[in-house]
Amino acid sequence: AVVSTQSTGEEASPVVEEAAPVIEEAAPVVEEVAPVVEEAAPIVEEVAPVVEEAAPVVEEVAPVVEEAAPVVEEAAPVVEQAATIGEEDTKEGKPATTKEQK
Repeated sequence: AVVSTQSTGEEASPVVEEAAPVIEEAAPVVEEVAPVVEEAAPIVEEVAPVVEEAAPVVEEVAPVVEEAAPVVEEAAPVVEQAATIGEEDTKEGKPATTKEQK
């Protein structure tokens, strides 16, 4: 199928008109980010093979992590409370104690 350039151009023009102010607004941000991206590029290249290598491991571990998530969520407030008690003991000059030490 052959599409005439003229009809495609006419169809695209409202899209281009709509995009223009967005592109204009984004330009300074892009200019600011460009050097950071350039600087990061070699790091990304270095990390990419490691990430690629890790992917199957991550896939294998994901369901275990998913299964553990609710347990971790349940334990979090308990751990937080214990940390707070430990901090309070430390502030009061008491040595931080464990169950075994008591």
